[in-house]
Amino acid sequence: MRWGDWSDFALTPATYRTATGGSLLSYEDDVYTYTLGIGRRLNETWSVAATLGYEKTNGSFFTNLGPSDGQESIGLAAIYTKGNMKITTGIRYVRIGDTVTRAGPFAPAARFEDNEAVAIGGKVGYNF
Repeated sequence: MRWGDWSDFALTPATYRTATGGSLLSYEDDVYTYTLGIGRRLNETWSVAATLGYEKTNGSFFTNLGPSDGQESIGLAAIYTKGNMKITTGIRYVRIGDTVTRAGPFAPAARFEDNEAVAIGGKVGYNF
């Protein structure tokens, strides 16, 4: 479980505030993100893991640089360990929550709907 104190964060350049009356990037609400995972060691060299993630929808307006309201995700990972070396690879699919954005006092400025993302990553580590 992760808590984001997003309501205390704002990116407000002076020229942008003068032009629009608002922040370039800001959030109205704080949010909890939940991730549940399970892992299994298959043998001396291989392990696998799976995760499910959830972040509730708030229904607030967002800025165009942070256009998501909630999310659902699923992830898979494989870990190869040999001696002092560990190689980790993973993939995560995220269904990003729909939202309507604002630009200063102008709302709605844009609609973001039916968005998704795929993240792929890898890490090579060596313990000494």
